[in-house]
Amino acid sequence: MPVANNICYAESPNANPNRPPVVLVHGAGGDSRSWPIEIRRLSGWRVLAVDLPGHGRSIGRPRQSIADYCHDLLAFLSELQIFRAVLVGHSLGAAVVLQLAEEFPDRLAGLGLISASAHLEAPPLLVDYFSNPLTIPLGIQLFQQWAFCPRTPLAQIKAGLASLYTARPAVLAGDWQAFTRFDFHGTLERVAIPAWIVSGAEDRLAPPAGAHYLASHLGNATVQVIPSAGHMLLVEQPAALGDSLQAFLQKLSPIDPARPAAPRAPEIPFPG
Repeated sequence: MPVANNICYAESPNANPNRPPVVLVHGAGGDSRSWPIEIRRLSGWRVLAVDLPGHGRSIGRPRQSIADYCHDLLAFLSELQIFRAVLVGHSLGAAVVLQLAEEFPDRLAGLGLISASAHLEAPPLLVDYFSNPLTIPLGIQLFQQWAFCPRTPLAQIKAGLASLYTARPAVLAGDWQAFTRFDFHGTLERVAIPAWIVSGAEDRLAPPAGAHYLASHLGNATVQVIPSAGHMLLVEQPAALGDSLQAFLQKLSPIDPARPAAPRAPEIPFPG
C-alpha cells in the first residue's frame, strides 16, 4: 500500500479529475478494509481509504484524542497535495473529519458523517473492557450487543467485528478513550460545508436523534436514517449506504479550475 505522512492508504482507480477526491476515515479499531466495496469503489470518483496511525498497515502510535487524529489526517492531505476533499468518516472517523471541518473548513468540499453524534454516550463498561488487554474479548462481545441491529445476519456481524480481533490492545484503548472525550455541542454552527449525515435506525451507540441534532446545528446538512441497521451499517446496509453517498456527491460542485490541480498519486487497486 502507498504511504503518506506514515499513513497507509488504498486508492480506487475510478476518478474524474474535475471532482474532489473522497477520503474515507474508519471507526474505532478499524482500518481501510472496514469500508464496503460499494463505497471504496464509487464510480467516477477518486477514493482514498486510510489506515489511521497504528491501525491496519500504518505504523506509529495510536492517538488518544480526536484532535491528534485530525492533525494526522490534515498532514496526510497536505503531503499528497490534496487542497480540498470530501471527507467521509464512520463513528470515530466521523468525529475526526468533523473536527477537521471545524478547524480547517477551506480544506473540505463536502462532509460525510456515518453513525455520528456530537458526543458518544458509550457504556462505561465498554470503555473499561477495551482498556485492558485481558478483557478485550468481553469488550468485543458487549460491542456486538450494542452495535448491530438484532436482525443482522451472523456473517455480517463477523465481518463488522473482524478488525477488532486483529487490532493491537493499545489501538482499542486509545480509540475508545478518544471516543468518550470529544464533544461538539455548542461549536457546530461554525461548519457550513455541505454535509451528509446517515444513521442506522436501530443504532444504540449514536442513535438517530444524534444525527438529527447534527443536521439541525450544521449550516448545510441533510440527514438520512436507514432501516434495519445499527451502528455498523457499513456492513449491515452497504448498498443503501453507497447509493446515498453517490447521490450526495453528485450534488457537490466540481473542483474550482482557478485552483492549481494537485498532482495525483499512482493509482493503486484495493486489496481483496
